[in-house]
Amino acid sequence: MNIIQNNPFRILGVVANSRMKELQKNITTLNAYLSVGKKIELPFDDNCLGVINRNDDVLNKAKNFLQIDEKKIEFALFWFLANSEIDNVSIDHLKKGNIEKSIAFWEKQINKSAIDANNYSAFNNLGTLMFLKGQFQYAIKLKSELLNSELIHDFSMQICDENILIDKSSLIEKFIDNTISFLASLNLTDSDIVSTFIDSSKEIQELVEKSFIKDSITNLNSAIEEAKLVNKKG
Repeated sequence: MNIIQNNPFRILGVVANSRMKELQKNITTLNAYLSVGKKIELPFDDNCLGVINRNDDVLNKAKNFLQIDEKKIEFALFWFLANSEIDNVSIDHLKKGNIEKSIAFWEKQINKSAIDANNYSAFNNLGTLMFLKGQFQYAIKLKSELLNSELIHDFSMQICDENILIDKSSLIEKFIDNTISFLASLNLTDSDIVSTFIDSSKEIQELVEKSFIKDSITNLNSAIEEAKLVNKKG
């Protein structure tokens, strides 16, 4: 999954709520290694998250994305947040490639209670891993619970700062667009893609359906205009 495999936070080897000081430190280190053509191994480079290739272009794009608050939150939804001791332990296992242990810890957290201030990061983190495991319906369900809760504001403040004002509707739409784009790249049919959102909120399901209707209308209008041009020439 490209948005996870080449996530800007992964490129810089950090969790989504790392402070700017750590980001800058890793950027400086990466620039130094790239300038002399050497490879560097950072946290999250294990192949359990997919093969990662860094170059100047990839690094510059990652830096640019993470300078924009909205983009940081958008990419954080497809990455990992360290918001509790359980998160820290699970992420340590993940860095070592022990993905099943990370899943077990986060599943235990979300099974304790409905989403709350103590486990919202587990919903996000486990959802990211479920995307990687190919369990798309479950992944979307977990992300949906976070996106539709008030805790999405806490999540956003962890990524940026306490003064961040998020447009919740826009964030949901971005999540849907990124998810549909990924599923489409796997050659899933439109109906299969829509069905993966079946356990998400009604709001998200309706937005997904409208997205496909909108594309169909756009294609139809394009075909009509093309037919008109052909008719005129004829």
